[in-house]
Amino acid sequence: MSLGENGPLSRLIARLSEEKRVRLVTAVGLAGILLILAGQLLGDRASAPAAQPPAQDEAKALEERLCAILSQVRGVGRVSVLVTLETGERTEYAVNAQQSESRTEGGGDRREETVSSQRSYLLIDGASGKQPLALSREGARIRGVVVVCEGGRDAVVKTRVTEAVTTALGVASNRVCVLQSEH
Repeated sequence: MSLGENGPLSRLIARLSEEKRVRLVTAVGLAGILLILAGQLLGDRASAPAAQPPAQDEAKALEERLCAILSQVRGVGRVSVLVTLETGERTEYAVNAQQSESRTEGGGDRREETVSSQRSYLLIDGASGKQPLALSREGARIRGVVVVCEGGRDAVVKTRVTEAVTTALGVASNRVCVLQSEH
């Protein structure tokens, strides 16, 4: 359908009376507004909740596992754990690097050098298509751990909890704080 001056749509609109043209434009405008509103309402329902960054997911998983283990230690009682990360997991990928140089020397003092380089990730076929080849992965670095438990006042319990956390996470004991809970 052509929208030009002599197109079928233009001829149809020209045949309509002024009142019908206003109604048509109004109806088309209202239909557009309804479509926009319906899209926004349906879009809000269909969108997934925002995912947590991977580092927060990792910290949360560590906290849950520590709570499960520490709650089994004699004298600990109810326990809460907070793990703070210094850095998230790091992955080093294989890179295909190419570099080219060209030199041109002209008459007199005129010299021209051009250096160009190109880097791209080396891709391999994976389960979900092409993926970059990972050379190494380094787990998250833990900044510190806070453990709040019912038995946190007892020196023996503090020592047991500190030893469990340092062994499980491979962190120094000065990065672990064990406190007694209020209840």
